[in-house]
Amino acid sequence: MTYRYAVCRSIGAMFPLFVFSFVMLGSESEPLRQLNSDSYPLMAFCAAIAAILTTLLTRKEIPHLRQPAGEQDKFHPFLVLKEMGRALGNKQFSLIFVIVLISSAIGGVLVNIDIYMTT
Repeated sequence: MTYRYAVCRSIGAMFPLFVFSFVMLGSESEPLRQLNSDSYPLMAFCAAIAAILTTLLTRKEIPHLRQPAGEQDKFHPFLVLKEMGRALGNKQFSLIFVIVLISSAIGGVLVNIDIYMTT
């Protein structure tokens, strides 16, 4: 698993450096690199190449991944609800879930108020 993390992190760290150094160059009309819309198709192509490259570099590690122990249950929609109920039955998880839910609702209300006030 360390090889996979090393490959993904190194390519993930080098990609923005490569993109901002060689792909997204400023122009006379758009001196800011990110606002130059002419560079985006080339950047998308480079991102696709990077995704394919990381896939090919980690493909030989697939046989070494963890395998499920024993037989798996078949998928059923009620099984998902049952597992969600078991997860929410854990007091620590349900506390974190409620906190994230409330903070997301507050954040959404604040963003909507901000949009309403600024337009």
